[in-house]
Amino acid sequence: MPTADIERFNRAFAAASAELPGHGNAEVARLREAAMARFASTGLPSRRDEGWRYTDLRRLDRLDPAGLTGRIDGETVAALPDALASLDAHRMVFVDGRYEAALSAHGALPAGARLDVLSAHLGNGCEDAASILGTGLAEWNGAGQEGLAALNTAMTRDGVLFELPAGARLEKPVLVLHLLTGKAGAVHPRNVLRIGPGAEADVVEAFIGLTGSGGWSNSVFDGAIGPGGALRHVALVRQGEDAVHTGRMSMEVERDARYAAQVLTLGGRVVRNEFVVRLSGPGAACGLSGGALADGRRHVDHTTEIAHAAPHTESEQVFRNVADDNARTVFQGRVVVERDAQKTNARQSGRSLLLSSGAEAQNKPELRIFADDVKCSHGATVGDLDKDALFYLRARGIDEAEARALLTRAFVADLLTLLPVEAARTAVEEAVDGWLRRAVDEDG
Repeated sequence: MPTADIERFNRAFAAASAELPGHGNAEVARLREAAMARFASTGLPSRRDEGWRYTDLRRLDRLDPAGLTGRIDGETVAALPDALASLDAHRMVFVDGRYEAALSAHGALPAGARLDVLSAHLGNGCEDAASILGTGLAEWNGAGQEGLAALNTAMTRDGVLFELPAGARLEKPVLVLHLLTGKAGAVHPRNVLRIGPGAEADVVEAFIGLTGSGGWSNSVFDGAIGPGGALRHVALVRQGEDAVHTGRMSMEVERDARYAAQVLTLGGRVVRNEFVVRLSGPGAACGLSGGALADGRRHVDHTTEIAHAAPHTESEQVFRNVADDNARTVFQGRVVVERDAQKTNARQSGRSLLLSSGAEAQNKPELRIFADDVKCSHGATVGDLDKDALFYLRARGIDEAEARALLTRAFVADLLTLLPVEAARTAVEEAVDGWLRRAVDEDG
């Protein structure tokens, strides 16, 4: 990354640091400064990095660093999508990276549980800053996203701190809404979740941009699931037409714990969602699913890395991407089986559907196996709509645009089957059907 560009971010950090939460806490300030130094040494990822060979972040060259501080304009607060607005959940809402109490509400929590606003927690009395902002700067590697995670640590203004004690069960999901007006150059939300032994919870995240909004959302979701615990997680990305979104979701899954997650992207100009999961105890399991519905000149990249670090662990990945017009989709799925992770069972499936001659898709499954008693498989396909099925529907009086929409929905039906949070089904189906309706209208 050119020195001049790094200096832009350094100046923005210097200008914002006195306003960032916890600036009066010496440990918080030290962690932020260390993270900014790490970012300065690495910069933003580029296509020269192997994990980023398909995704270009040069649109961030247009970013106004002064916008990194963010501002809320009460007149531009977005109306929530109907299905999300009616969701019975513990709701935490952020507008341009800042907590909006008037739109948020959460009910009673189990004894010992904590659902806090990060900015309120980081302060002079904060004793666990390292666990929130990260102690192992050298361990941030993911798949080339080290610089982005470091920048988030340095610049994060707000997010959610959620802790569930041993044996607790949350009866309704936590809903974290990030509403983006596009008037802030960039926001860096950070969510920290700790699920105790035997505890269970559902979490729904949504990144919603106003029509035509731009800017950059650089999010981090950092979690750990204790022995026998379970976390079900859905992330929905519907950014504005000119927005850039980079998201890193990291999770440690301990003995006999379960992590099920799905990410669905339906908006944004350039989007990169990355999962980094470590199965650290015997019996740990992970199921990742996701996909993109991309049109215009949108670019959507879903990249995953699941590390099997203990024996008798299991993972499954199912991704379905749809590209129309001149859009481009990417699925990079890596499974690493470490030397002691015998009896591992890992499966990957990545399929892409191209709806036009100008659309592109890249599928790159990868297995790195260092154990000898494992069952691992992967498959990847790229194709267009089944012409026989299309002819069958047309022969029964269904016009071509509607027939294409029906076949496209059937293609992504696997994702709806695998949706881990049942309470989010209406919102996800509404988002998928809305995209398909727009596609039908444009084709018609």
